[in-house]
Amino acid sequence: MKAKPLDISDMIIIHRGVPWNHELPPCSKKMSHLLEKNESFITWLQPKDGDVNDQIPCIEYQNQMHGLSLRMQKAVWRHVRLKRDWQNVELVSSGKTKLKIPVILLREKLRTQTRFNKMKNSRDNKREGSKQIMSSSSLRRVVSVIEDFVIPMSRQISTLPPLTHFVPKTNIVDDVFKNAVENIEREYPGLTKDKGLFMCSLQRAFDKFSRD
Repeated sequence: MKAKPLDISDMIIIHRGVPWNHELPPCSKKMSHLLEKNESFITWLQPKDGDVNDQIPCIEYQNQMHGLSLRMQKAVWRHVRLKRDWQNVELVSSGKTKLKIPVILLREKLRTQTRFNKMKNSRDNKREGSKQIMSSSSLRRVVSVIEDFVIPMSRQISTLPPLTHFVPKTNIVDDVFKNAVENIEREYPGLTKDKGLFMCSLQRAFDKFSRD
């Protein structure tokens, strides 16, 4: 709060708040909890020759109007979030138009939001880059494991003698693949968790083996 009360002789009241009747002034840090997300004490003044963007928030204390410091403004409008297409004006019950938050606080929130967005974009880019590196690394590891386990077992199938008797419940390919997957999980726990990536790598390795 400013040291001196405001001269409001050339001001008009757009919206009147509740007077501050506490013993300590509203600028006292001990009273800041009463300002938190509380606009009931705020009176909006506008210069007679100004417009809505010239409005200032005040608190009536000891029958005089006092302006708010930026610290006090942040406390009062801490709950306000700047959504897309934010319009900083609204109508009051008297039919007059007033600001939602002070212009100086709006600029501060915009600066903070810009910094936050830049930091968020930077983190997202780093995270995406890490995912791509991990994905490429995982793909190479899957291909390597498939070549070490799956292809050798697949070759075993081609060396098996022709079967003259076939038991319906026995499926050699299923057994070989099951053993391969079990070996992969034993050597590299969690490698088959991403089924799409694993099957894609398996198909690519099988195609390579088929061409060989």
